[in-house]
Amino acid sequence: MFPMLGVPGDGCLPLPPAGIRNALASWQALLRRRAYEIRQREERKRKQFGPEELRRGTLSRNC
Repeated sequence: MFPMLGVPGDGCLPLPPAGIRNALASWQALLRRRAYEIRQREERKRKQFGPEELRRGTLSRNC
């Protein structure tokens, strides 16, 4: 049986094995880093071109 997170019977799910937890944590870190990079790129575009060009959609999505 997996160790419980909380008191048994309170609706908490059992914790998965450590290997799965570690894999999930590494995926979460990867997704957080990717989201941060995307936000940074959007912020650079906004500073470089201003909100009007971004709103009109005149920029290509690849810059």
